[in-house]
Amino acid sequence: MLVELHRERFFQVTSFFEEKLHYIPVMTVLNGQYPGRVFVDNVHKPTVVVVIAINRWIYIEGTIPTELEGRLLFNMERIISFVGEDIDRFEVYANNKGVWEEEFLAPHRRYNAKKHYESTYTFNKQEFYQMKSKFAAKDNLSIHIERFPMLPEKYAVSAYSHYLQETKIGARIKKGKNTVTICKNNGFEYDNYYFIDVDTFQEEDRGKGYAFIAAALVIEYELERGLEPLWETTNHNEASHRLATKLGFKKEVSYPVYTFYKKESKEKENE
Repeated sequence: MLVELHRERFFQVTSFFEEKLHYIPVMTVLNGQYPGRVFVDNVHKPTVVVVIAINRWIYIEGTIPTELEGRLLFNMERIISFVGEDIDRFEVYANNKGVWEEEFLAPHRRYNAKKHYESTYTFNKQEFYQMKSKFAAKDNLSIHIERFPMLPEKYAVSAYSHYLQETKIGARIKKGKNTVTICKNNGFEYDNYYFIDVDTFQEEDRGKGYAFIAAALVIEYELERGLEPLWETTNHNEASHRLATKLGFKKEVSYPVYTFYKKESKEKENE
């Protein structure tokens, strides 16, 4: 049976996630830099660890016995109960082990699950500056460095509300009064690495170089602070892959991710 681990004992499970770049979000939770909860099978000698980052990302590591008792220990319905039934969508990151995947993809009471692959990209500073030197700035744009809240306002009344005061650096690009692109350090920052997020909101503004400009600005700003960016995207997102390559990123590692959709929300997506 999984039980919650108190924050002062988070150090017990860091070895499950260390030295793996795509687990940096976990390390930010374990170090108290990002809101989340930790569950284990045994508080004194854990063999299975579940880390939940703000009810949106779930990371699972450890060894699960193949006998029935082990399967009951790792029941996804119980993990879903930790997330909360008001969540429409969340993602599970875990080793690609058959017994785990069987549990993930089995029918669940309120959710459907789908498997895909994601990749983490590492950064090459020389390639970045070579590409940046060839890139011409766009006219008629307003470009600003500013600080963005680490968490959205919806967490104001939750147990994570004290994290709302935390901000991270980002860049905003505007055309006239309209924001077209935002890029920022997303708060998953650990051991001189951080994950970078970028979004150009309207289809008609994509492919025009706005995301490159915003990302390059954030990357240079954070490099001066000694922070090196990481990039994560789904393997089928060709646009994100092309942008990452232009910015000097190279695919480092790929891994399975299981996306859980609340059944009614997935039905709406398919309408």
